[in-house]
Amino acid sequence: RFVALFRGRRVTLSGPEWKILQRLVRQDGQVVPREELTSFLWGEDGLIHEHTLDRHIQELSQKLKDDAVCAGSIISSPGGYRLAALRP
Repeated sequence: RFVALFRGRRVTLSGPEWKILQRLVRQDGQVVPREELTSFLWGEDGLIHEHTLDRHIQELSQKLKDDAVCAGSIISSPGGYRLAALRP
């Protein structure tokens, strides 16, 4: 388990959620392709069910949505995901 400080609030994340959030933040609002996230999380030869990434994204998004200011902060785009711009 990992804990992130998000908008002054502690958010407990699983390992995959933590890695996804790291990658999305580093991309600064640009779309991160699904294949890139998958290989980042499980390696090039990682065998996963096609919906595993979607489930982790959904769970992370739900945790971030608890803060009304950040609702919808993970955006599904064609071929991947991106983090919406966060307002100060």
